[in-house]
Amino acid sequence: MNDSNRNSKTLQRRSLVILLLMFTIVSCDDFLDVGPPKAKVTDASVFSDESTAVSAVLGIYYKMYGSGKFASGGERGVSTLTGLSSDELKNYPQTDAVVLQFERNELQGDNPLVLALWNSLYETLFQANAVLEGINSASQIPNATINQLTGEVLFIRAFCHFYLLNLFGDVPLVITTDYRLNSSIARTASEDVYNQIVTDLQRAIEVLRKEYPTNERIRPNRFAAVALLSRVQLFMGNWSLAEHYATEVIEDGAYIMEDLSTVFLSGSQEAIWQLRPPSSNAGYTSEGFIFNDYNAPRNNVLRADFVDIYSPEDERLTNWLRTIEHQSDFILLPYKYKDSSAGDLEEYSVVLRLAEQYLIRAEARARQNNIDGGLEDLNVIRSRASLTQLDLSDKEELLMEVFRERRRELFTEWGHRWFDLKRTGAAVSELDKEQPVSPHALLYPVPEGERSKNGRLEQNPGY
Repeated sequence: MNDSNRNSKTLQRRSLVILLLMFTIVSCDDFLDVGPPKAKVTDASVFSDESTAVSAVLGIYYKMYGSGKFASGGERGVSTLTGLSSDELKNYPQTDAVVLQFERNELQGDNPLVLALWNSLYETLFQANAVLEGINSASQIPNATINQLTGEVLFIRAFCHFYLLNLFGDVPLVITTDYRLNSSIARTASEDVYNQIVTDLQRAIEVLRKEYPTNERIRPNRFAAVALLSRVQLFMGNWSLAEHYATEVIEDGAYIMEDLSTVFLSGSQEAIWQLRPPSSNAGYTSEGFIFNDYNAPRNNVLRADFVDIYSPEDERLTNWLRTIEHQSDFILLPYKYKDSSAGDLEEYSVVLRLAEQYLIRAEARARQNNIDGGLEDLNVIRSRASLTQLDLSDKEELLMEVFRERRRELFTEWGHRWFDLKRTGAAVSELDKEQPVSPHALLYPVPEGERSKNGRLEQNPGY
């Protein structure tokens, strides 16, 4: 083959990937089941070239943040919707009935935002599985690249299944692109889904390197998989394993606790995994945009009493929260992400960070009666916020302080508060809403649109 033909073939392959990614990045509102999306990334030519294979994986991250759904950081993202379900956010206008279902914990099976969460997670799962299958049949890609891409998509698959479990309970376990199987799949027991998550993360840890593929932290490395596995083990109640994996991240030295003002910057040394806003021209994250002075009063704000969880000397009060005046009313806003106008892109959406690992280890140690060790980790978080060191000797008191610190530190980030309330059994008693919260509301309903297509999908009790 002459150079002209070879270059032509390469351009064709790259063009194919670009077209595929364009189709999958554009709105997928019609993709309502766990079958194939409009365009597949399984064409063999995609995985006959290293650059196009990498592009296929990068397209998954682009879609995750750019879709406006689950991982977008926007109004329909998991951080915002679970913030409404918990005691973090409140819809300020009180006019959007669909959003108010989250705030009041009165979700209906036909809620379109619940459907968007479900669909976007399963779309991402399909893409991850498609890439995994394509990589497994690749013969012209270097082994180092195959290992990196395999680890990344296994990490993504585990990440999506973790969130599906904690939002919906038992969910279909999707580890193939076989549409005939996926279109009639039943819900899988949570224990089995967790086992698959652990398996995927352990395999990702085996093949991923400590070094990031680029000079940014927007593609998972080995420690991203270890960090997520520490969280998974905590949720499974495996305290010693949760401590073990958190310790591996903390003691490696690759990550440091940043100053409060730099935690969410693109170059943050605290970040373990970030999502980069897809448009380099925007200059801001979705998180910064939805909570700016103009957009927040039209949508969601922090509950007025949220400020009461901080002591006056806590520097997160001035670094991560702010009050604005709107129509003679004072409203409280998250201020972790500060940029919301065009310019240089200086902030990335932080998905995993070192502070969570300290909090995971603090809780795991406390549950194993290692009070001194748990207290030491908790005080790392408190010191960064300029709070005095705690000196405790009681296990239950230490656990309560850990949960309080998780609320102060991780608010409006990736559903942490909603999941903490549920896994500790405190949701019904702690949620101070206008009416009592029914226990069934702690799981979101399986979207009725999905159940109408797949008769084997049973609804959660109470819906």
